[in-house]
Amino acid sequence: MFKRKTLFIVGAGVSVEYGLPMGNELKGTIAKKLDIRFQGGYELISGDKSTASAVEHLAREQGSRDPNNMFRLGRELSAAMPNAISIDNFLHYHSDDTHIVALGKTGIASSILEAERNSALFSDTHGSPIDFSKTQNRWLNAFCQILSEGVQKSGLDTIFDKVSIITFNYDRCIEHYIAQWLVSYARVNHETAYGLTGRLRIIHPYGQVGWLPWQSNPFRVPFGEDLWDEKLLAVSKRIRTFTEGVDDDDLINAMDEEISSAYRIVYLGFSYGEMNLELLKLKTDGVAKDVFGTAFGISAPNLGAIKSDVVRSLSSGRGSLINNINLERDLKCHGLLNDYWRILTS
Repeated sequence: MFKRKTLFIVGAGVSVEYGLPMGNELKGTIAKKLDIRFQGGYELISGDKSTASAVEHLAREQGSRDPNNMFRLGRELSAAMPNAISIDNFLHYHSDDTHIVALGKTGIASSILEAERNSALFSDTHGSPIDFSKTQNRWLNAFCQILSEGVQKSGLDTIFDKVSIITFNYDRCIEHYIAQWLVSYARVNHETAYGLTGRLRIIHPYGQVGWLPWQSNPFRVPFGEDLWDEKLLAVSKRIRTFTEGVDDDDLINAMDEEISSAYRIVYLGFSYGEMNLELLKLKTDGVAKDVFGTAFGISAPNLGAIKSDVVRSLSSGRGSLINNINLERDLKCHGLLNDYWRILTS
């Protein structure tokens, strides 16, 4: 169990452990989905059916009865993906073109929901248990084991008191997994597990592909749902690119509160992008912090620059609030939690 306030800041790398795409794989998936081509005017020979239906609806929504111009623009976006650092960077460059942004977000929404559906966390029947034998050596299992260490059933409702998460991912893997884990490990019913999971503060600064059916938001989308037409388009509008940023003062203040009050900050699967670190930049004062993070595959020169960026991000008017910073080039998410288990729970 976490004894001191601990904040996890997570990026796409954490979802990769469960089979979701990141970086090149995600932009490749989006490229395939938006390469929409028809033979004879109606037979789809390339692209994705559900994405095509959403793009057609997007064209109608924007006042056009003929979706072919939108399909052509989607093919151009698809052809450009090999040249892009990421879909986010491409949409950032083309942020003044609302059609490109809408198409890109439609591709993102379709890809993320499909990835949930193909992940190790999906089950054919909504609410049925995850096959935990496939996920025992993944970060969320280690995270939940830390949460439950030394806890008895009478104290189950306190396990989230000292921990929170800021996730830059559009998927709902964390919420979905933790609720199912509680059903299995704590042997509570689904309703109790959902109520407990709802106590964990999870912030999605860039939005998400809907809320899970048990969450207290009217825009609900089951995990891995196969959506079409206006429903898929509606999901795409629930996500934001980093160009669109976060203009919700309540959300910005909530993130700042979590960052300033945390004694420990753990970056997992996070790319340390400049715009994301700027969003996380401390806006008020706060307590001194120990910082841990994965930096798997990052070169030594780049890691030095990243450490400097993290220090700037976690500085206040009286200077850096960091006591120690440990970014591990040789550890992935599960490995970092295992190696730093005792430190994180001390």
